[in-house]
Amino acid sequence: SIASIPTSNQPAISKTELPESKLPEYPKANFNSNAAASSASSSMNITEKLERALSNIAPFLRDIFTEFSHILTKTLVGSHGQELLPNGLHALKHSASVVELVMLLCSQEWQNSLQKHAGLAFIELVNEGRLLAHASKDHVVKVANEAEFILNRMRADDIRKASEFEQLSAQTTVERKGEEQLCEHFITAARQRHQAIASRLQEKYLAMMINDKTAYLNSSRPFWKLDPWEDDLRRRRRLVRNLHGTIHSEATQKSSFNGTNDDLITGVIQEENLLKQLKQQKVQNFNQTTADEEDMLQVDEKDLDHDFSGPIRFSTECSLICGTAVVHGALALTHNAMLFDADEYDDSFSKFDAKMFPYIDNLHGKWHFTEIRAIFSRRYLLQEKALEIFVSNRTSVMFAFNDRSVVKKVVNFLPRVGVGGRYGLPQQRRTALASPKQLFRSANMTQRWQRREISNFEYLIYLNTISGRTYQDLNQYPIFPWIIADYESEKLDLNSPTTYRDLSKVIKILFFPCKTRLNII
Repeated sequence: SIASIPTSNQPAISKTELPESKLPEYPKANFNSNAAASSASSSMNITEKLERALSNIAPFLRDIFTEFSHILTKTLVGSHGQELLPNGLHALKHSASVVELVMLLCSQEWQNSLQKHAGLAFIELVNEGRLLAHASKDHVVKVANEAEFILNRMRADDIRKASEFEQLSAQTTVERKGEEQLCEHFITAARQRHQAIASRLQEKYLAMMINDKTAYLNSSRPFWKLDPWEDDLRRRRRLVRNLHGTIHSEATQKSSFNGTNDDLITGVIQEENLLKQLKQQKVQNFNQTTADEEDMLQVDEKDLDHDFSGPIRFSTECSLICGTAVVHGALALTHNAMLFDADEYDDSFSKFDAKMFPYIDNLHGKWHFTEIRAIFSRRYLLQEKALEIFVSNRTSVMFAFNDRSVVKKVVNFLPRVGVGGRYGLPQQRRTALASPKQLFRSANMTQRWQRREISNFEYLIYLNTISGRTYQDLNQYPIFPWIIADYESEKLDLNSPTTYRDLSKVIKILFFPCKTRLNII
């Protein structure tokens, strides 16, 4: 039997020395389908059966013993402590037969060693397998959690990006819509500007033909208005013809409640109506006789306007400050020009009295960069968000923006003129954005005034100009000190103390009826 096979200490037995099998021969089963196979199997001896059964697993066992020989050598020991694996290497060679491997494993020493150590090793293997399984499970769970976290983060990023894309698309749509509206507004404003230019030219030539020095269509009742033109000392001393002037019959009608003669009022109103009819007739005659000239003027104006063309580099909302009116609109800056167009669709624009429009200049204004002489930073409604720009025709225009940052952007697109060259300051953009205190410290006007190079009036005008005083905003109109107290004498005696007021007291106290009581208090 297999149990009686000699141990590894005994000489190895070759295949030819194995005894013949003495197992009893069993009766052969007679099956229809397996008769041939059973007959072949029964005719094989035990060696052939082992070769057939273990031919596939024998190489695997040899590889295990060979690969882990350094561990198994210390584990598989005999009853006397001898190492079993080195002595059985001849059976572990690939050239050895399966019978030799079986004889080696079934020897008494190997059986005892396997029973003694293989159980513990198997238990350790099972425990290691369990630990490995738990570790693998934990690792898989950890990787799955990390994957889920990454997927959730990717989903959140996708949602965030989709939301940002929607917001950006909506913002882009609004911006494009605003740009289209702005372009449409500028196109409409350009047409209105051309119409205003034609109307001004028509009024100019009409005024030239009906002035006092001509006999043709001479008006019997002229009206005048103050021209915004300023001289070198910023004085407005020139009057121009007011083609839209009236005697304000509505004010005359209101005075009738105070006992004014009704016949006189009626006569004045009739005279006013006759003047209006005469003026309309004159304008119609002038239009009929100068139709060809108007076509030529339009062509010339178009050629003149060609210099202002170009793409818009910057545009922003702003308000035109002109006296008592604040007109909302848009300011556009090209490579060589500045344009302002009033927003006639704004609610505040519709609230203006139609009679005010002839007295509001630059509703659709345009200025070439070569016309700009000075730029001053101004306050509007107690905020540093306005600019006053002086141009070559000796007038100025004032714009109020949303905030200070827009003011800086506008100045960066305007030419480098600073505040002009009259005050000894560098003509740079930072000079235009300087505060009144900085302008006062850097200018040379105080030294010139001390050296009597400029007059007191010119110095006071300079102080008003750099401090933010302007003719465009009635809340910041230029001011002058009240010095003179004698307004009755035909000639002032500058050496008399009574000519000057008491500068130690405010003006209101000088004319207050109870000033003695104030002195006591």
